[in-house]
Amino acid sequence: MQIIAHRGLSALFKENTLDAFKAAYNLGINSFETDIQLTKDGEMVLVHDYLFNNKPIKEYSLRELKRFGFCTLEELLAILDKRSKLNIEIKNDDNIYPDIEERFALCLKKHGQDKNANLLISSFYLPSLQKIKKLLPALKIGRLTRNFDIKEIELLQPYSVNMSYKIVNEEIIETCHKRNIKVFI
Repeated sequence: MQIIAHRGLSALFKENTLDAFKAAYNLGINSFETDIQLTKDGEMVLVHDYLFNNKPIKEYSLRELKRFGFCTLEELLAILDKRSKLNIEIKNDDNIYPDIEERFALCLKKHGQDKNANLLISSFYLPSLQKIKKLLPALKIGRLTRNFDIKEIELLQPYSVNMSYKIVNEEIIETCHKRNIKVFI
């Protein structure tokens, strides 16, 4: 069984904070999941929800969010070693961050993570995954989905399909496995 620290050790610490990730790492957990969004000054911040205090994340500066304990992708990459497994979800539904993929690719290249076999880049937004696949072809892509669509999967050719236990069934698993695609629930 693989234990994944979802947004860090979020049961005991504020999620997506350096404290949450450090605590999980110090417990020997080496697999993590997080989400990235952009601040109004173009910084990649780790946060799941699109709103904070009823205001969109993209309307905050990084400095403003830092006062509440938010951290950046760069800060997370600095504390994890390259053996750590990291699933990064790009939060870009409806293309609210038109250049997040390019910024993300530059950040990973800067930190020598652009060919890291332990990274999985996931998103519900298909165009984001298509851009990432072009910008960072060595990385694994995970298609987050609420509605399994085989045509979309064949087009993208992801490493994995990630979905809720509520929609997965034996047919989906067999379809993916025939195409050498992992299914993550």
